[in-house]
Amino acid sequence: MPIHIPKVLQDVQSSVEALYNKFQSTDLLYHNLNHTQKVVQHCHEISVAYVIDETHSFIIWVAAWFHDTGHLFGVPLNHEERSVEIMKDYIEKKVEDTKIIDASASCIMATKVPNKPTTLAEKIVCDADTFNLGTKEFSDTDSRLKKLVNESTIFALMLSFCKKMAVRIAFIREVNVF
Repeated sequence: MPIHIPKVLQDVQSSVEALYNKFQSTDLLYHNLNHTQKVVQHCHEISVAYVIDETHSFIIWVAAWFHDTGHLFGVPLNHEERSVEIMKDYIEKKVEDTKIIDASASCIMATKVPNKPTTLAEKIVCDADTFNLGTKEFSDTDSRLKKLVNESTIFALMLSFCKKMAVRIAFIREVNVF
């Protein structure tokens, strides 16, 4: 069965917006509906610089809409994997082509830090997700991310662990074994 791409994209947008409206938390200072809408917009802006067919545009758009939905249902750690599952649960009812679904999943997973995109679609989604780093918006989004880190117990624990590990690694590198 062929995909009616405009209809599915409209359904994706409506469904993701409904998810954010239903499950939005005040804890989501950054990874919220506004961020997702900007990522979708930036994907479009970046994509126009390339000649991208309708199928690849669809892959990018689906990934952009779903890329942070995992934040709605758990801690930030591994939210990408949850986002992929949420996307698959939804899109498998609309799209039969597993290559399209897998490509959208790969785009979502490519946003995991450190980013390691390999395809053009993955690179576009990654760049759109961090687009604010090169704009005037950065100071606003950076302050919201700092607030998120400071107010989040899991982030505080992760930061503490990383600092301890950095000290240990530095120590191990400096030790001379004879």
